[in-house]
Amino acid sequence: MDKNWLNFKTVIVTGASSGMGKGIAEKLIKEHGCTVIGVARSEQKMQKFVEELGEYKDRFSYQLFDVSSLENWENFRKYLFADYFLFIRGKVQPRPYNDQELEFKILSMVQLQELRDTMIREISVQLPIEEVTETLIRDFAERVRRAKGNTLLRVNVVDREAKVSLGLFSKSHKVSLTAELTDYLENGNI
Repeated sequence: MDKNWLNFKTVIVTGASSGMGKGIAEKLIKEHGCTVIGVARSEQKMQKFVEELGEYKDRFSYQLFDVSSLENWENFRKYLFADYFLFIRGKVQPRPYNDQELEFKILSMVQLQELRDTMIREISVQLPIEEVTETLIRDFAERVRRAKGNTLLRVNVVDREAKVSLGLFSKSHKVSLTAELTDYLENGNI
């Protein structure tokens, strides 16, 4: 995946008035050219952050949000988009110019889909022998062919009455955990 996939996107950052959220918002704006919608409770802190952004302040807007309010959740829904969830890894450290304050330094930021493809090395699927049919095999094989990737797929055919199972896998046919494949596995009760 292109390392610049996040550049110039519109991103929602919760807790954007201080700490990790503020650090993430600032990095997205200054280093990735993103437009950030900050979400927090304190308008005073949000206004201070806008001032601190200086020339970048046009790329930031904020929404006050109290998690205990149902109305806030309903209004917030208009900002949400599918398939843009992030996994952010970092560390808390003293600020370079003021060691009395802490900042969150981002070490890596990846889309959850990419993380799922790189971190999950294998999945196992249990198939009761009585449910194995030609149609199931044909449908399952077709979905596996369309979902080529790097994750090892193990299929265990189980006969619970005989207390026997047979493990099957292929080193050459690996899968990507696409939405289509995971939906099929979950909704097909596999």
